[in-house]
Amino acid sequence: MAGAYRQQRLPSADERDGTQRRSSPADAGVDRVLALQRAAGNQAVATLLRSRRLQRAATCEPATDSPPPATEVVLFPNAVSDLTAEQRQQVDNVAYNWQAIGEPGVRIDGYASTPGEDAPNLDLACARAQNVAAELESPVSGDPGIPGGSITAYMHGETDEFGAEEQNRRASIYVEPSAPMPVPTPESPVESPWWPDGPTVARKKKLTPIDQYVAWVREVEAIYGDREDVVHRLRRLYYSTHAARGPEELNPSGGAGPKFDRLIAGGQPAPLTSPPLSLDALNGLFETDAIQTAAGETLDPTHVFAALDLQLQGASALGGGLEMVSGAPLAGVFTWTGDLGSWFIDWLAQKKEKPTEDDIALLLSRVNNKVSLDDLISDMDAQIMVRNEVTTRVEVTPTPVIGIEPEVDIISTLNRPVSDILHSYYGAGAGAGSANPARERFVRFVKAAIPRIPYETPDPAKPLEITLGGDAEEAIFDALYATCEMFLEGDRTVTRIGTPDALEDNEHIVREIARRFRAFLEAGLATGNAPWP
Repeated sequence: MAGAYRQQRLPSADERDGTQRRSSPADAGVDRVLALQRAAGNQAVATLLRSRRLQRAATCEPATDSPPPATEVVLFPNAVSDLTAEQRQQVDNVAYNWQAIGEPGVRIDGYASTPGEDAPNLDLACARAQNVAAELESPVSGDPGIPGGSITAYMHGETDEFGAEEQNRRASIYVEPSAPMPVPTPESPVESPWWPDGPTVARKKKLTPIDQYVAWVREVEAIYGDREDVVHRLRRLYYSTHAARGPEELNPSGGAGPKFDRLIAGGQPAPLTSPPLSLDALNGLFETDAIQTAAGETLDPTHVFAALDLQLQGASALGGGLEMVSGAPLAGVFTWTGDLGSWFIDWLAQKKEKPTEDDIALLLSRVNNKVSLDDLISDMDAQIMVRNEVTTRVEVTPTPVIGIEPEVDIISTLNRPVSDILHSYYGAGAGAGSANPARERFVRFVKAAIPRIPYETPDPAKPLEITLGGDAEEAIFDALYATCEMFLEGDRTVTRIGTPDALEDNEHIVREIARRFRAFLEAGLATGNAPWP
Protein backbone atom coordinates (compact mmCIF):
# COMPACT_ATOMS: atom_id res chain seq x y z
CA MET A 1 0.00 0.00 0.00
CA ALA A 2 1.09 3.55 -0.62
CA GLY A 3 1.56 5.98 2.26
CA ALA A 4 -1.13 8.25 3.61
CA TYR A 5 -2.60 10.81 1.24
CA ARG A 6 -3.13 14.42 2.31
CA GLN A 7 -6.76 15.44 2.37
CA GLN A 8 -7.59 18.70 0.62
CA ARG A 9 -9.67 21.08 2.80
CA LEU A 10 -11.14 24.52 2.35
CA PRO A 11 -9.49 27.34 4.24
CA SER A 12 -12.86 28.59 5.51
CA ALA A 13 -13.95 27.92 9.06
CA ASP A 14 -17.65 27.31 8.44
CA GLU A 15 -19.37 24.14 7.22
CA ARG A 16 -19.36 25.10 3.53
CA ASP A 17 -18.88 21.95 1.46
CA GLY A 18 -17.16 23.53 -1.50
CA THR A 19 -13.73 23.77 -3.00
CA GLN A 20 -12.18 24.00 -6.43
CA ARG A 21 -9.44 21.60 -7.45
CA ARG A 22 -6.34 23.38 -8.85
CA SER A 23 -3.74 21.64 -10.94
CA SER A 24 -0.81 22.13 -13.18
CA PRO A 25 -1.24 21.61 -16.96
CA ALA A 26 -1.73 18.01 -18.01
CA ASP A 27 1.21 16.03 -19.24
CA ALA A 28 -0.01 14.14 -22.30
CA GLY A 29 2.66 11.45 -21.92
CA VAL A 30 2.10 10.61 -18.28
CA ASP A 31 -0.49 7.86 -18.85
CA ARG A 32 1.69 5.98 -21.32
CA VAL A 33 4.83 6.26 -19.22
CA LEU A 34 2.83 5.25 -16.15
CA ALA A 35 1.69 2.07 -17.86
CA LEU A 36 5.21 1.24 -19.03
CA GLN A 37 6.71 1.83 -15.60
CA ARG A 38 4.11 -0.30 -13.88
CA ALA A 39 4.54 -3.09 -16.42
CA ALA A 40 8.29 -2.98 -15.71
CA GLY A 41 7.60 -3.29 -11.99
CA ASN A 42 8.89 0.19 -11.17
CA GLN A 43 6.28 0.98 -8.53
CA ALA A 44 8.10 4.03 -7.18
CA VAL A 45 8.23 5.78 -10.53
CA ALA A 46 4.66 4.69 -11.32
CA THR A 47 3.46 6.21 -8.05
CA LEU A 48 5.24 9.48 -8.81
CA LEU A 49 3.79 9.66 -12.30
CA ARG A 50 0.39 8.74 -10.96
CA SER A 51 0.51 11.65 -8.56
CA ARG A 52 1.13 13.96 -11.54
CA ARG A 53 -1.88 12.56 -13.36
CA LEU A 54 -4.05 13.14 -10.31
CA GLN A 55 -3.13 16.81 -10.44
CA ARG A 56 -4.83 17.39 -13.78
CA ALA A 57 -7.80 19.72 -13.93
CA ALA A 58 -11.01 17.88 -13.11
CA THR A 59 -13.50 17.73 -15.95
CA CYS A 60 -16.89 16.03 -15.71
CA GLU A 61 -20.08 15.91 -17.67
CA PRO A 62 -23.00 17.67 -15.98
CA ALA A 63 -25.50 15.02 -14.88
CA THR A 64 -28.90 15.19 -16.56
CA ASP A 65 -30.39 12.15 -14.85
CA SER A 66 -30.10 10.07 -11.69
CA PRO A 67 -27.72 7.12 -11.85
CA PRO A 68 -28.81 3.50 -11.33
CA PRO A 69 -28.33 2.01 -7.83
CA ALA A 70 -24.67 2.30 -6.90
CA THR A 71 -22.32 -0.67 -6.94
CA GLU A 72 -20.11 1.18 -4.44
CA VAL A 73 -20.36 4.49 -2.57
CA VAL A 74 -17.37 6.53 -1.36
CA LEU A 75 -18.20 9.04 1.39
CA PHE A 76 -16.03 12.14 1.94
CA PRO A 77 -15.51 14.49 4.89
CA ASN A 78 -16.63 18.10 4.55
CA ALA A 79 -14.85 20.01 1.75
CA VAL A 80 -12.60 17.04 0.90
CA SER A 81 -12.14 15.43 -2.50
CA ASP A 82 -8.95 13.40 -1.99
CA LEU A 83 -9.16 9.68 -1.20
CA THR A 84 -7.76 8.18 1.97
CA ALA A 85 -5.74 4.97 1.86
CA GLU A 86 -8.81 3.03 3.01
CA GLN A 87 -10.98 4.62 0.31
CA ARG A 88 -8.39 3.78 -2.35
CA GLN A 89 -8.60 0.15 -1.26
CA GLN A 90 -12.40 0.37 -1.48
CA VAL A 91 -12.19 1.72 -5.03
CA ASP A 92 -9.45 -0.76 -5.99
CA ASN A 93 -11.84 -3.56 -5.09
CA VAL A 94 -14.24 -2.33 -7.77
CA ALA A 95 -11.43 -2.28 -10.36
CA TYR A 96 -10.36 -5.78 -9.36
CA ASN A 97 -13.89 -7.18 -9.74
CA TRP A 98 -14.34 -5.34 -13.03
CA GLN A 99 -11.62 -7.47 -14.62
CA ALA A 100 -13.53 -10.64 -13.75
CA ILE A 101 -17.03 -9.69 -14.91
CA GLY A 102 -16.48 -8.94 -18.55
CA GLU A 103 -15.12 -5.36 -18.47
CA PRO A 104 -18.45 -3.46 -18.66
CA GLY A 105 -18.95 0.31 -18.63
CA VAL A 106 -18.52 2.25 -15.39
CA ARG A 107 -20.35 5.40 -14.35
CA ILE A 108 -19.19 7.70 -11.53
CA ASP A 109 -21.40 10.42 -10.05
CA GLY A 110 -19.96 13.11 -7.78
CA TYR A 111 -22.03 15.02 -5.21
CA ALA A 112 -21.63 17.68 -2.52
CA SER A 113 -23.82 18.60 0.44
CA THR A 114 -25.94 21.76 0.41
CA PRO A 115 -23.96 24.17 2.67
CA GLY A 116 -21.90 26.60 0.62
CA GLU A 117 -22.24 28.20 -2.79
CA ASP A 118 -23.34 26.38 -5.92
CA ALA A 119 -20.23 26.88 -8.07
CA PRO A 120 -17.62 25.63 -5.57
CA ASN A 121 -19.85 22.69 -4.67
CA LEU A 122 -20.16 21.75 -8.34
CA ASP A 123 -16.36 21.79 -8.64
CA LEU A 124 -16.06 19.70 -5.50
CA ALA A 125 -18.56 17.14 -6.80
CA CYS A 126 -16.55 16.89 -10.01
CA ALA A 127 -13.24 16.54 -8.13
CA ARG A 128 -14.65 13.67 -6.09
CA ALA A 129 -15.82 11.85 -9.20
CA GLN A 130 -12.52 12.42 -10.99
CA ASN A 131 -10.40 11.24 -8.07
CA VAL A 132 -12.41 8.02 -7.95
CA ALA A 133 -12.02 7.67 -11.72
CA ALA A 134 -8.26 8.18 -11.43
CA GLU A 135 -8.01 5.46 -8.79
CA LEU A 136 -10.07 3.07 -10.93
CA GLU A 137 -7.73 3.71 -13.87
CA SER A 138 -4.55 3.22 -11.84
CA PRO A 139 -5.18 1.37 -8.56
CA VAL A 140 -2.62 2.03 -5.86
CA SER A 141 -2.73 -1.72 -5.12
CA GLY A 142 -0.89 -2.34 -8.37
CA ASP A 143 -3.71 -4.45 -9.83
CA PRO A 144 -4.76 -3.76 -13.43
CA GLY A 145 -7.01 -0.73 -13.71
CA ILE A 146 -10.05 0.17 -15.80
CA PRO A 147 -9.28 2.01 -19.07
CA GLY A 148 -10.45 5.60 -19.07
CA GLY A 149 -12.56 4.93 -22.15
CA SER A 150 -14.78 2.63 -20.06
CA ILE A 151 -15.38 5.28 -17.37
CA THR A 152 -17.77 8.24 -17.53
CA ALA A 153 -17.75 10.82 -14.73
CA TYR A 154 -20.71 13.09 -13.93
CA MET A 155 -21.09 15.97 -11.50
CA HIS A 156 -24.37 16.69 -9.70
CA GLY A 157 -23.20 19.49 -7.44
CA GLU A 158 -24.98 19.92 -4.14
CA THR A 159 -27.82 17.63 -3.10
CA ASP A 160 -29.80 16.54 -0.07
CA GLU A 161 -31.39 13.45 -1.61
CA PHE A 162 -29.36 11.00 0.51
CA GLY A 163 -30.44 12.34 3.89
CA ALA A 164 -27.88 13.61 6.39
CA GLU A 165 -25.19 15.98 5.08
CA GLU A 166 -22.40 13.44 5.52
CA GLN A 167 -24.30 11.00 3.26
CA ASN A 168 -24.47 13.60 0.47
CA ARG A 169 -20.71 14.16 0.32
CA ARG A 170 -20.12 11.24 -1.95
CA ALA A 171 -19.08 9.71 -5.22
CA SER A 172 -21.12 6.73 -6.38
CA ILE A 173 -19.80 4.03 -8.70
CA TYR A 174 -22.13 2.08 -10.95
CA VAL A 175 -20.82 -0.94 -12.89
CA GLU A 176 -23.05 -2.01 -15.76
CA PRO A 177 -24.23 -5.65 -15.76
CA SER A 178 -22.23 -7.91 -18.02
CA ALA A 179 -23.64 -8.91 -21.38
CA PRO A 180 -24.53 -12.62 -21.45
CA MET A 181 -22.33 -14.99 -23.42
CA PRO A 182 -23.83 -16.20 -26.71
CA VAL A 183 -25.72 -19.46 -26.30
CA PRO A 184 -25.14 -22.17 -28.92
CA THR A 185 -28.24 -22.90 -30.99
CA PRO A 186 -29.62 -26.40 -31.46
CA GLU A 187 -28.39 -26.24 -35.05
CA SER A 188 -24.79 -25.74 -33.90
CA PRO A 189 -24.30 -27.59 -30.61
CA VAL A 190 -21.03 -27.24 -28.75
CA GLU A 191 -19.55 -30.12 -26.78
CA SER A 192 -19.07 -29.31 -23.11
CA PRO A 193 -15.43 -29.13 -21.96
CA TRP A 194 -16.58 -29.91 -18.41
CA TRP A 195 -18.79 -33.02 -18.34
CA PRO A 196 -21.24 -34.68 -20.78
CA ASP A 197 -24.18 -32.33 -21.47
CA GLY A 198 -22.55 -29.79 -19.18
CA PRO A 199 -21.93 -26.05 -19.66
CA THR A 200 -20.14 -24.75 -22.74
CA VAL A 201 -18.77 -21.53 -21.26
CA ALA A 202 -16.07 -20.41 -18.82
CA ARG A 203 -16.65 -20.81 -15.08
CA LYS A 204 -17.41 -17.76 -12.88
CA LYS A 205 -16.69 -14.91 -15.27
CA LYS A 206 -19.79 -12.69 -15.37
CA LEU A 207 -21.89 -10.32 -13.30
CA THR A 208 -25.60 -11.19 -13.46
CA PRO A 209 -28.58 -9.09 -12.27
CA ILE A 210 -30.39 -10.77 -9.39
CA ASP A 211 -33.73 -11.13 -11.22
CA GLN A 212 -32.11 -13.03 -14.08
CA TYR A 213 -30.14 -15.24 -11.71
CA VAL A 214 -33.23 -16.10 -9.66
CA ALA A 215 -35.10 -16.98 -12.85
CA TRP A 216 -32.40 -19.51 -13.76
CA VAL A 217 -32.44 -21.00 -10.25
CA ARG A 218 -36.22 -21.37 -10.47
CA GLU A 219 -35.80 -23.33 -13.70
CA VAL A 220 -33.49 -25.71 -11.81
CA GLU A 221 -36.08 -26.03 -9.02
CA ALA A 222 -38.86 -26.76 -11.51
CA ILE A 223 -36.86 -29.69 -12.91
CA TYR A 224 -35.18 -31.18 -9.84
CA GLY A 225 -37.79 -30.31 -7.20
CA ASP A 226 -36.19 -31.30 -3.91
CA ARG A 227 -34.98 -28.13 -2.14
CA GLU A 228 -31.95 -29.70 -0.52
CA ASP A 229 -30.94 -31.48 -3.76
CA VAL A 230 -31.17 -28.18 -5.67
CA VAL A 231 -28.77 -26.52 -3.23
CA HIS A 232 -26.42 -29.51 -3.45
CA ARG A 233 -26.41 -29.36 -7.24
CA LEU A 234 -25.87 -25.60 -7.30
CA ARG A 235 -22.94 -25.87 -4.88
CA ARG A 236 -21.40 -28.62 -6.98
CA LEU A 237 -21.94 -26.59 -10.16
CA TYR A 238 -19.29 -24.18 -8.85
CA TYR A 239 -17.22 -26.22 -6.38
CA SER A 240 -16.77 -29.93 -7.11
CA THR A 241 -14.61 -32.43 -8.93
CA HIS A 242 -16.74 -31.75 -12.01
CA ALA A 243 -16.13 -28.00 -11.82
CA ALA A 244 -12.37 -28.60 -11.74
CA ARG A 245 -12.26 -30.61 -14.97
CA GLY A 246 -12.29 -27.82 -17.53
CA PRO A 247 -9.22 -26.39 -19.26
CA GLU A 248 -7.25 -23.85 -17.24
CA GLU A 249 -8.13 -20.95 -19.53
CA LEU A 250 -11.82 -21.53 -18.72
CA ASN A 251 -11.27 -22.24 -15.04
CA PRO A 252 -8.37 -20.27 -13.52
CA SER A 253 -9.74 -20.50 -9.95
CA GLY A 254 -11.36 -23.93 -9.78
CA GLY A 255 -8.61 -25.88 -8.03
CA ALA A 256 -10.41 -25.98 -4.67
CA GLY A 257 -13.50 -27.71 -6.07
CA PRO A 258 -12.59 -31.34 -5.24
CA LYS A 259 -11.94 -30.39 -1.59
CA PHE A 260 -15.59 -29.38 -1.20
CA ASP A 261 -16.71 -32.80 -2.45
CA ARG A 262 -14.33 -34.52 -0.04
CA LEU A 263 -15.42 -32.52 3.01
CA ILE A 264 -19.20 -32.29 2.42
CA ALA A 265 -21.37 -35.41 2.43
CA GLY A 266 -23.84 -36.19 -0.35
CA GLY A 267 -23.84 -37.76 -3.80
CA GLN A 268 -21.52 -36.68 -6.58
CA PRO A 269 -23.33 -37.06 -9.91
CA ALA A 270 -23.00 -34.42 -12.63
CA PRO A 271 -24.27 -31.21 -10.97
CA LEU A 272 -26.58 -30.00 -13.76
CA THR A 273 -27.00 -30.99 -17.39
CA SER A 274 -28.72 -29.73 -20.53
CA PRO A 275 -31.13 -31.37 -21.16
CA PRO A 276 -33.22 -31.35 -19.01
CA LEU A 277 -32.11 -27.82 -18.06
CA SER A 278 -32.00 -25.29 -20.87
CA LEU A 279 -28.48 -24.51 -22.04
CA ASP A 280 -29.25 -20.82 -21.54
CA ALA A 281 -29.89 -21.38 -17.83
CA LEU A 282 -26.99 -23.81 -17.36
CA ASN A 283 -24.47 -21.54 -19.04
CA GLY A 284 -25.85 -18.45 -17.33
CA LEU A 285 -25.54 -19.98 -13.87
CA PHE A 286 -22.12 -21.47 -14.50
CA GLU A 287 -20.47 -18.31 -15.80
CA THR A 288 -21.93 -16.10 -13.05
CA ASP A 289 -19.15 -14.97 -10.72
CA ALA A 290 -21.28 -12.44 -8.87
CA ILE A 291 -24.83 -11.14 -8.75
CA GLN A 292 -25.82 -7.50 -8.76
CA THR A 293 -28.52 -6.97 -6.16
CA ALA A 294 -31.46 -4.60 -6.48
CA ALA A 295 -29.63 -2.29 -4.07
CA GLY A 296 -26.59 -2.20 -6.35
CA GLU A 297 -24.30 -4.49 -4.33
CA THR A 298 -22.05 -7.03 -6.02
CA LEU A 299 -22.07 -10.35 -4.13
CA ASP A 300 -21.05 -13.97 -4.72
CA PRO A 301 -23.97 -16.42 -4.35
CA THR A 302 -21.65 -19.45 -4.37
CA HIS A 303 -20.70 -18.66 -0.76
CA VAL A 304 -24.38 -19.11 0.13
CA PHE A 305 -24.65 -22.46 -1.66
CA ALA A 306 -21.50 -23.81 0.05
CA ALA A 307 -22.68 -22.81 3.52
CA LEU A 308 -26.23 -24.10 3.01
CA ASP A 309 -25.06 -27.38 1.45
CA LEU A 310 -22.72 -28.09 4.37
CA GLN A 311 -25.57 -27.53 6.84
CA LEU A 312 -28.06 -29.59 4.83
CA GLN A 313 -25.81 -32.53 3.86
CA GLY A 314 -23.47 -32.50 6.84
CA ALA A 315 -19.72 -33.03 6.86
CA SER A 316 -18.21 -36.16 5.33
CA ALA A 317 -16.25 -38.57 7.53
CA LEU A 318 -13.03 -36.80 6.53
CA GLY A 319 -14.57 -33.37 7.07
CA GLY A 320 -15.80 -34.34 10.52
CA GLY A 321 -12.37 -35.69 11.43
CA LEU A 322 -10.64 -32.50 10.30
CA GLU A 323 -13.09 -30.40 12.33
CA MET A 324 -12.48 -32.47 15.45
CA VAL A 325 -8.67 -32.50 15.25
CA SER A 326 -8.06 -28.96 14.00
CA GLY A 327 -10.76 -27.19 16.00
CA ALA A 328 -11.77 -25.31 12.84
CA PRO A 329 -15.51 -25.70 12.09
CA LEU A 330 -16.15 -26.23 8.38
CA ALA A 331 -19.00 -23.70 8.63
CA GLY A 332 -16.30 -21.07 9.14
CA VAL A 333 -13.76 -22.62 6.76
CA PHE A 334 -16.28 -22.43 3.90
CA THR A 335 -17.09 -18.79 4.74
CA TRP A 336 -15.34 -16.06 6.72
CA THR A 337 -12.44 -17.87 8.41
CA GLY A 338 -11.66 -19.62 5.13
CA ASP A 339 -11.47 -16.40 3.13
CA LEU A 340 -9.43 -14.62 5.81
CA GLY A 341 -7.19 -17.68 6.20
CA SER A 342 -6.66 -17.79 2.43
CA TRP A 343 -5.40 -14.22 2.67
CA PHE A 344 -2.67 -15.43 5.05
CA ILE A 345 -1.79 -18.41 2.85
CA ASP A 346 -1.51 -16.11 -0.18
CA TRP A 347 0.68 -13.70 1.82
CA LEU A 348 2.92 -16.60 2.85
CA ALA A 349 3.50 -17.59 -0.77
CA GLN A 350 4.21 -13.99 -1.78
CA LYS A 351 6.61 -13.51 1.13
CA LYS A 352 8.75 -16.37 -0.11
CA GLU A 353 9.10 -14.55 -3.43
CA LYS A 354 9.57 -11.09 -1.86
CA PRO A 355 11.34 -11.68 1.46
CA THR A 356 12.53 -8.07 1.83
CA GLU A 357 9.13 -6.43 1.36
CA ASP A 358 7.40 -4.98 4.41
CA ASP A 359 5.06 -7.59 5.91
CA ILE A 360 1.99 -5.40 6.35
CA ALA A 361 2.41 -3.58 3.03
CA LEU A 362 2.61 -6.93 1.26
CA LEU A 363 -0.45 -8.19 3.14
CA LEU A 364 -2.56 -5.19 2.16
CA SER A 365 -1.44 -5.37 -1.45
CA ARG A 366 -2.86 -8.90 -1.69
CA VAL A 367 -6.23 -8.43 0.02
CA ASN A 368 -8.37 -8.46 -3.12
CA ASN A 369 -6.75 -11.65 -4.37
CA LYS A 370 -8.38 -13.70 -1.62
CA VAL A 371 -10.81 -11.71 0.52
CA SER A 372 -12.41 -8.67 -1.04
CA LEU A 373 -15.20 -6.72 0.63
CA ASP A 374 -17.71 -8.52 -1.61
CA ASP A 375 -16.35 -11.86 -0.38
CA LEU A 376 -16.74 -10.92 3.27
CA ILE A 377 -20.29 -9.61 2.86
CA SER A 378 -21.21 -12.79 0.97
CA ASP A 379 -19.70 -14.87 3.79
CA MET A 380 -21.71 -12.94 6.36
CA ASP A 381 -24.95 -13.39 4.43
CA ALA A 382 -24.25 -17.11 4.02
CA GLN A 383 -24.03 -17.64 7.78
CA ILE A 384 -27.12 -15.50 8.37
CA MET A 385 -29.08 -17.60 5.89
CA VAL A 386 -27.95 -20.87 7.49
CA ARG A 387 -29.17 -19.52 10.83
CA ASN A 388 -32.52 -18.27 9.54
CA GLU A 389 -33.41 -20.53 6.63
CA VAL A 390 -32.47 -24.05 7.77
CA THR A 391 -34.35 -26.17 10.34
CA THR A 392 -32.35 -28.94 12.00
CA ARG A 393 -33.95 -31.68 14.08
CA VAL A 394 -32.81 -34.88 15.77
CA GLU A 395 -34.65 -38.16 15.09
CA VAL A 396 -34.12 -41.11 17.41
CA THR A 397 -35.14 -44.58 16.19
CA PRO A 398 -35.19 -47.23 18.96
CA THR A 399 -33.80 -50.65 18.09
CA PRO A 400 -35.58 -53.87 19.14
CA VAL A 401 -32.34 -55.43 20.36
CA ILE A 402 -31.58 -54.89 24.05
CA GLY A 403 -28.21 -53.30 24.66
CA ILE A 404 -27.96 -51.74 21.19
CA GLU A 405 -27.97 -47.95 21.14
CA PRO A 406 -30.87 -46.38 19.21
CA GLU A 407 -30.17 -44.86 15.84
CA VAL A 408 -29.80 -41.10 15.94
CA ASP A 409 -30.18 -39.01 12.78
CA ILE A 410 -29.63 -35.28 12.46
CA ILE A 411 -31.84 -34.00 9.66
CA SER A 412 -31.64 -30.50 8.21
CA THR A 413 -34.19 -29.09 5.80
CA LEU A 414 -34.49 -25.85 3.89
CA ASN A 415 -37.45 -23.76 5.03
CA ARG A 416 -38.26 -22.47 1.52
CA PRO A 417 -36.85 -22.71 -2.02
CA VAL A 418 -33.40 -21.20 -2.39
CA SER A 419 -34.70 -18.96 -5.20
CA ASP A 420 -37.11 -17.36 -2.72
CA ILE A 421 -34.27 -16.91 -0.24
CA LEU A 422 -32.06 -15.18 -2.79
CA HIS A 423 -34.88 -12.92 -3.95
CA SER A 424 -35.92 -11.92 -0.43
CA TYR A 425 -32.35 -11.03 0.56
CA TYR A 426 -31.22 -9.39 -2.69
CA GLY A 427 -34.23 -8.58 -4.87
CA ALA A 428 -36.46 -5.52 -5.00
CA GLY A 429 -37.78 -4.61 -1.57
CA ALA A 430 -34.99 -6.37 0.36
CA GLY A 431 -34.37 -4.56 3.64
CA ALA A 432 -37.70 -2.75 3.53
CA GLY A 433 -38.86 -1.72 6.96
CA SER A 434 -35.36 -1.60 8.39
CA ALA A 435 -33.98 1.75 9.51
CA ASN A 436 -30.43 0.66 8.65
CA PRO A 437 -30.31 -2.70 6.83
CA ALA A 438 -26.54 -2.50 6.35
CA ARG A 439 -25.94 -2.23 10.10
CA GLU A 440 -28.49 -4.95 10.86
CA ARG A 441 -26.60 -7.29 8.52
CA PHE A 442 -23.54 -6.95 10.77
CA VAL A 443 -25.64 -7.50 13.89
CA ARG A 444 -27.24 -10.65 12.51
CA PHE A 445 -23.89 -12.00 11.33
CA VAL A 446 -22.15 -11.54 14.67
CA LYS A 447 -25.07 -13.27 16.40
CA ALA A 448 -25.00 -16.17 13.92
CA ALA A 449 -21.23 -16.43 13.44
CA ILE A 450 -19.56 -19.84 13.44
CA PRO A 451 -16.98 -19.96 14.97
CA ARG A 452 -18.54 -17.82 17.68
CA ILE A 453 -17.61 -14.13 17.94
CA PRO A 454 -18.24 -12.84 21.50
CA TYR A 455 -20.65 -9.91 21.72
CA GLU A 456 -22.66 -7.99 24.30
CA THR A 457 -26.18 -6.58 24.29
CA PRO A 458 -26.07 -3.49 26.56
CA ASP A 459 -29.85 -3.07 26.51
CA PRO A 460 -31.86 -6.33 26.28
CA ALA A 461 -34.83 -4.28 25.06
CA LYS A 462 -32.78 -3.37 21.98
CA PRO A 463 -31.56 -6.72 20.57
CA LEU A 464 -30.27 -5.13 17.36
CA GLU A 465 -27.90 -2.85 19.23
CA ILE A 466 -24.88 -4.95 20.18
CA THR A 467 -21.15 -4.43 20.66
CA LEU A 468 -18.24 -6.84 20.32
CA GLY A 469 -17.03 -8.44 23.50
CA GLY A 470 -13.66 -7.52 24.94
CA ASP A 471 -12.31 -10.94 23.89
CA ALA A 472 -13.70 -10.79 20.35
CA GLU A 473 -10.36 -10.15 18.64
CA GLU A 474 -8.71 -13.05 20.47
CA ALA A 475 -11.59 -15.34 19.51
CA ILE A 476 -11.25 -14.27 15.88
CA PHE A 477 -7.50 -14.90 16.03
CA ASP A 478 -8.00 -18.40 17.47
CA ALA A 479 -10.49 -19.24 14.72
CA LEU A 480 -8.18 -17.96 11.98
CA TYR A 481 -5.16 -19.73 13.45
CA ALA A 482 -6.98 -23.07 13.46
CA THR A 483 -8.17 -22.52 9.88
CA CYS A 484 -4.69 -21.60 8.66
CA GLU A 485 -3.30 -24.72 10.32
CA MET A 486 -5.90 -26.82 8.51
CA PHE A 487 -4.97 -25.18 5.20
CA LEU A 488 -1.25 -25.75 5.70
CA GLU A 489 -1.58 -29.33 6.92
CA GLY A 490 -4.54 -30.48 4.83
CA ASP A 491 -5.49 -34.12 5.42
CA ARG A 492 -2.31 -34.54 7.48
CA THR A 493 -4.07 -32.65 10.27
CA VAL A 494 -5.70 -35.97 11.18
CA THR A 495 -2.39 -37.83 11.55
CA ARG A 496 0.19 -35.16 12.49
CA ILE A 497 0.65 -33.39 15.79
CA GLY A 498 2.18 -29.93 15.98
CA THR A 499 1.81 -26.54 14.39
CA PRO A 500 3.51 -25.79 11.04
CA ASP A 501 6.61 -23.62 11.47
CA ALA A 502 5.34 -21.22 8.80
CA LEU A 503 2.33 -20.47 10.97
CA GLU A 504 4.21 -20.16 14.25
CA ASP A 505 6.84 -17.91 12.70
CA ASN A 506 4.25 -15.59 11.18
CA GLU A 507 1.66 -15.45 13.93
CA HIS A 508 1.84 -11.64 13.82
CA ILE A 509 0.24 -11.66 10.34
CA VAL A 510 -2.69 -13.76 11.55
CA ARG A 511 -3.09 -11.31 14.44
CA GLU A 512 -3.02 -8.38 12.02
CA ILE A 513 -5.80 -9.99 9.95
CA ALA A 514 -7.81 -10.63 13.14
CA ARG A 515 -7.34 -7.02 14.23
CA ARG A 516 -8.54 -5.67 10.90
CA PHE A 517 -11.57 -7.97 10.82
CA ARG A 518 -12.49 -6.91 14.34
CA ALA A 519 -12.26 -3.24 13.31
CA PHE A 520 -14.37 -4.03 10.24
CA LEU A 521 -17.09 -5.58 12.40
CA GLU A 522 -17.00 -2.75 14.91
CA ALA A 523 -17.49 -0.14 12.18
CA GLY A 524 -20.34 -2.16 10.67
CA LEU A 525 -22.07 -2.59 14.02
CA ALA A 526 -21.83 1.15 14.62
CA THR A 527 -22.99 2.56 11.27
CA GLY A 528 -23.29 -0.19 8.66
CA ASN A 529 -20.59 1.55 6.58
CA ALA A 530 -17.47 -0.53 7.17
CA PRO A 531 -14.39 -0.03 4.98
CA TRP A 532 -12.23 -3.07 4.29
CA PRO A 533 -9.50 -3.79 5.13
